[in-house]
Amino acid sequence: MVKVSDPQIGAASLRNTAFQSAYTRGRIISQCIGSDEAQVIIDVGAYTGETAEWFSEIFPNATVLAIEPFPESFALLHARSCVNSRIKPFCFAATSFDGSVQLNSNAIAHTNGIYSINPESTDSIALAEANNEGGQRLKSSIDQITVKARTLNSFIVEQGISGVIDLLKIDVQGAEIDVLNGSKSVLDRVRTVLIEISLYDYYVRSSSIGEVESFLSPHGFSLWSVTDISRNPMNGRTDWVELFYVNAHIFLDVD
Repeated sequence: MVKVSDPQIGAASLRNTAFQSAYTRGRIISQCIGSDEAQVIIDVGAYTGETAEWFSEIFPNATVLAIEPFPESFALLHARSCVNSRIKPFCFAATSFDGSVQLNSNAIAHTNGIYSINPESTDSIALAEANNEGGQRLKSSIDQITVKARTLNSFIVEQGISGVIDLLKIDVQGAEIDVLNGSKSVLDRVRTVLIEISLYDYYVRSSSIGEVESFLSPHGFSLWSVTDISRNPMNGRTDWVELFYVNAHIFLDVD
């Protein structure tokens, strides 16, 4: 039997090579918004502030409102804001209601979130390794805490932001839809959205691109770029993608 190599139809590989030599993740985002034009950025799921710091570098005139609910991560975020005055830290969970919410604290801090780890996950490399070694099954969480919950709708009103929001970044470990549910009244004023969408079953709740677009499309958003992607080396699926959306209603000044 003659083996046939994987056919590469068209010029996609050449275009991708040219793209990678011309663009970085930061250049895509800053080019669409305008490095010197951005004034207001909201960072939901700011963790310890690395991304907020990065935003403040590529947008030198912007204020970054950085939202992080976990006390340990928020402490580091707050310390960063003491050095960089354009980062404004806020300690609450952005979700679909105002009140309080229980969060899951995990052994790997950047996986903390509203939704617990799925002990039946078939996409978790850590779970597969533990099972292969005859170890304990993946724990849902190591601790749970109750924190303040807010919608972005009420938060933005409270902050007195009446104009355009240049960038809304969402990285919330499977709770993307919850954040969008609490943002419906302000999405029309958002120029761009940078959102990480959890597709895999690592958490008890995953999202889909279709769900996200069902929120964003009615407000004028269209997909501009896939800015990051995580591929699972164990089973070949895509675990999560980071997508960058542009609001044509604002960019084209269309009512």
